[in-house]
Amino acid sequence: MARQAFKDVEAAGIEHVDLIIASAGMGPMPPKKLDTAEIETVEYTLQVNTLGPIRLFQAFKPLLDKSTSPKWVSVSSGAGSITNCEKYMAFYAGAYGVSKAAQDWFTVHVQTEMGNIGARIMGLKEAPHTIEESTSKTIDLIDNATRESTSGKFINVITGQEIPW
Repeated sequence: MARQAFKDVEAAGIEHVDLIIASAGMGPMPPKKLDTAEIETVEYTLQVNTLGPIRLFQAFKPLLDKSTSPKWVSVSSGAGSITNCEKYMAFYAGAYGVSKAAQDWFTVHVQTEMGNIGARIMGLKEAPHTIEESTSKTIDLIDNATRESTSGKFINVITGQEIPW
């Protein structure tokens, strides 16, 4: 669908896109815990909530790259927060939460992995850190990692602070 939408936009003579909002989302009804959810339902939830935005991004990236101020917006959910996982487990948001956590990771990837183009897509002027700085800090963190200091944690390599997930 995303590739066909891209073809339709291109056929209409549109040469760039300034803003993409990935807002599709679904949660299985009734919600179930992951140990009882049908795997087909989990797969479908991932197709819509995680792979859908990735397909949309892949299809429209060439037109976003041509924008002077490209922006990518992902509509997510607190259910994707690993820090708040227990809060949302009360609603059995297993498949939905997993899919939104993956979508959130992808959204961060769009900003950081692509350098300045990715930063512009996220609404920034340029990437907040160079590849060299990120690589150096990552190597330092790995070299100094211990079970006590880093095991089971997500660490911001630039600041050294633990990231709540």
